Amino acid sequence: MGKLDVSRSNLAEQSVLEQLAQGHTVKVAAESPEITPKEAAAVLNVSVPFFEELLDGDELAYHRIGNQRRIWLSDVLAYKQRDLLRRRRIATELTAESQEMGLYS
Repeated sequence: MGKLDVSRSNLAEQSVLEQLAQGHTVKVAAESPEITPKEAAAVLNVSVPFFEELLDGDELAYHRIGNQRRIWLSDVLAYKQRDLLRRRRIATELTAESQEMGLYS
């Protein structure tokens, strides 16, 4: 019997099912190369004004179509991953400091 060729879509489906099994919420959207600030804010689960502050602070690159900002979806997803890792690192550091001070056991 030959090897089973697992397609990318099957891997994506498996990832979605794993997240659901862990009790996480999963958002499924058609992938578009560029999205609006409102759509990007929804991906990050933040307000539009907060997201626009990220753009104004050069946290994320954007380009303009006329006078409208557009953001590459891949950049938004990469930012989301970086932010998650940053928040986890900070939580780990705070926990370690609390343990050193005897505040957390």
